[in-house]
Amino acid sequence: MSNLIRIATRKSPLALVQANRVKELIKKTTKDTRLN
Repeated sequence: MSNLIRIATRKSPLALVQANRVKELIKKTTKDTRLN
């Protein structure tokens, strides 16, 4: 997973921003599921 992100970021800095957004979304969803 991290390797894919590294390859993508070399091509475009926007990919890094998107990857960070995805990570934050995953963190939020995991927290929500833990609460439920």
